[in-house]
Formats: sequence, C-alpha cells, structure tokens
Amino acid sequence: MNRIRTLIVLLSLVAIIPATSYALVDIGAYGGYSFAGKLETTGEDVEPSGWEYGFIAHYNKTILPMILSFGFGAYYQKSALNYDLLNKDYDFDKQSAGIDAYLQLELPIIIHPYGRVSATAWEKTGGDADSNTEYFKSYSAGAGIAMTIFPLLQLYGEYLYNFGEVDGKKTTGNSAHLGLRLNI
Repeated sequence: MNRIRTLIVLLSLVAIIPATSYALVDIGAYGGYSFAGKLETTGEDVEPSGWEYGFIAHYNKTILPMILSFGFGAYYQKSALNYDLLNKDYDFDKQSAGIDAYLQLELPIIIHPYGRVSATAWEKTGGDADSNTEYFKSYSAGAGIAMTIFPLLQLYGEYLYNFGEVDGKKTTGNSAHLGLRLNI
C-alpha cells in the first residue's frame, strides 16, 4: 500500500513540475502553412498560400505569479507562397523580421493558452515579381496553446491573422504554425 501511495505522489510531482516551470528567456522554431489570404492586384485579387518557417525569441516577465506572464522579443520568418493569376502560377517569396509579444495564461496544468501580436519591422518580397523591401507595413494577431512536454521544452500551436501592404497593395492572410520552444 505504501508503494502505491509513493508512486502516486511521485507521478503527481512529475506532472506538476513541467506545468509550473518558468523561464526568463525562450527561444523557438516553428513551421506552418499560410492559407486563405488575399493580395490586391490590378486585375483581380489573388490568394497566395504556401509553407513558411521561422524563429522566435522572447524576454519573459511574470505579471501575476502562477497566473499570467508576458513575453516581448523578436522573430524571423520565411514564406514560400504561390498564387494563380490569369491561369498562370506565380511564386511569391517573403522574408520578414520584427517585434513580437505574447500574453500567456500560466495554468497549473500542462496546457497554457496565449495571445500573440507582432509587427514586421523589415520585409523583403521577391520571386516572379520584382524584389521589394518594406518597413513596418505588416502586422499579425492570433492565439495559441503551449504545452509543456518537459520542464524546459514546450510544444505550441497557433493561429495568426496577418494584414498589411506589399508593394502598396493590401494583403491579408491566415497562418497556422506548430513549433517547439526552449525555455531557459
């Protein structure tokens, strides 16, 4: 009977420790897919979609201990998008870097929901079209869920709504990302 109680206590501690781990800095990598977007053109609106990947890092601060934390940092993302215009396929590569912030609910369980916003400080587009560089023209907002899988490691999934301008044309989009974040 004592062995069963000891095992229950140990398993409870193992379940609680990853859920309550906290880091001063996090570094992550993610991959995902951009879909259901719109890009204004002179003839018709096109719908660019494609794969993307990126890197992210934050400085983290606890607002309410064991309840709410705030992270502020930077990101880099590369997207390989394509679209169809007048029955012809076009490639649309995009690189962006900017500032990023998130507000995360620190629940005493393994799952932590969060909201995220970002502003693109630098964005370079190219591909079949001419290359162009923009500054502070694109923004993102969304929500996600981080799951602590080990005391210093989180798996996260998120949905972002993107909006801004590319070459003076309005653009919107949706992205879904899956990533891994190291908390140190």
